[in-house]
Amino acid sequence: MFYFKIKNIALKSIFIIIMFFVSVLSFSQNKTHKYNLENYIKVVEENNLQIKISKNQLDFSHLSKKEALSALLPQINFQGNVKHNFSEQYMYLELPDYDNIDLTTGEIPSRLQKFKSGFENDFQAHLILEQNLFVLKNIYDLKVSQIYSEIGTLEHKEKTNEIISKAKKAFIQTRLMQEVFELNKVSKKNAEENYLDAKNKFENKLISELEMLQAKLRWENEIPKIKQAKRNYLIFFPRFVK
Repeated sequence: MFYFKIKNIALKSIFIIIMFFVSVLSFSQNKTHKYNLENYIKVVEENNLQIKISKNQLDFSHLSKKEALSALLPQINFQGNVKHNFSEQYMYLELPDYDNIDLTTGEIPSRLQKFKSGFENDFQAHLILEQNLFVLKNIYDLKVSQIYSEIGTLEHKEKTNEIISKAKKAFIQTRLMQEVFELNKVSKKNAEENYLDAKNKFENKLISELEMLQAKLRWENEIPKIKQAKRNYLIFFPRFVK
């Protein structure tokens, strides 16, 4: 009785562990899924809720580090504006008048000439580079964010390894239950065949009734064993096969 209680407790513990990982496999669908250890672990890594939460926390720590670092980097600002001139602007220059050269003396007179000096639209652009040489708060924020990022990386790695380790254990235990079930099927089949053979020999007076009954008892003893083995296997992963 004591052994039976311990066995039940152990099975319940395994059941809870496996059910936790089954949830990531979307077994609510009607389709049958086949997994080996490699692709099962891959599915766990991609769908396990705790791993997803840990990854989000890690991404947030990396983002905080980038923001803290950006506060120490040079800041480039660009400014631009456009101005429309509604009135025309002119400038006046006194320039040589080559059209009225004095042919006798060769003297070149000068003439005041008018030129348009403005444009309808004026464009201005400014590129400003700013660098904070020493801001204690920004330096402190960067150091804290670096530590936070490193801790987040270690915690994510540890959490992932923990989940994967439990997933591997659950997979191996389930495969073991499957093997035990298959062995019990073989044992039951052999015991049944031995009983039928012993029954035939008894009817032909080749063996005693005691030998025939012993063979029958061995066969009957295998029946509850295979039922229990099948129950232990199917209760965990009815679709969890090779």
